[in-house]
Amino acid sequence: MTLPRARISWRRLRAAAVLSGAALGVACGHSAPTEFLTLQPVPPQVRSPSAPGDPVRVAAVHLPPWLDRLEVTRPTEGAAVVVEDFERWSAPVGDLALAALTEDLADRLAGVTVLPARAIAPPATRDVTVDLTSLTRRGTSLELDGAATVTDARTGALILSLPISLRTPASAGAPGEARALDELMGELADRLAPALRAGSVAGR
Repeated sequence: MTLPRARISWRRLRAAAVLSGAALGVACGHSAPTEFLTLQPVPPQVRSPSAPGDPVRVAAVHLPPWLDRLEVTRPTEGAAVVVEDFERWSAPVGDLALAALTEDLADRLAGVTVLPARAIAPPATRDVTVDLTSLTRRGTSLELDGAATVTDARTGALILSLPISLRTPASAGAPGEARALDELMGELADRLAPALRAGSVAGR
């Protein structure tokens, strides 16, 4: 059983940032439109048959501090990052990634209850925590590195730990990199789902 979920059908939310000319002492003028970006779940290429399993709660997705902010910041091939002037995230990126990964896992774990972070954990629930340490541009691709842990939601005991090293094509610009982050969350769910099928609180 999975929780009912509401899909966002749009890739971006647009808003015009209108400034008061009188308040700023400007006779007239206008600003460039601000573009609000979000993350969307990515359906699996092949859906697995439904099978029962212990509940899963996606507890957290931790991102590097430079990325987890409302301003869109993009990695370069060096140590610098680019802060966009007219693109913003619709919510903190960690929250967007958490929501996308939760739905991605629900799509890949048919028959398993997949819970959001703040849900009360029923018996035998496994908590998934993702720590992403780096997001790097390599030419026309983005690379994501980190680790995922699965723990017993009641005791905190470690069930499994999984290193993360993912790569996906990414077109230039903020919208292209947002789509790449969608794909990376989907690939992460692809990696986690088989491990979650195999592991349980009782049989870790």
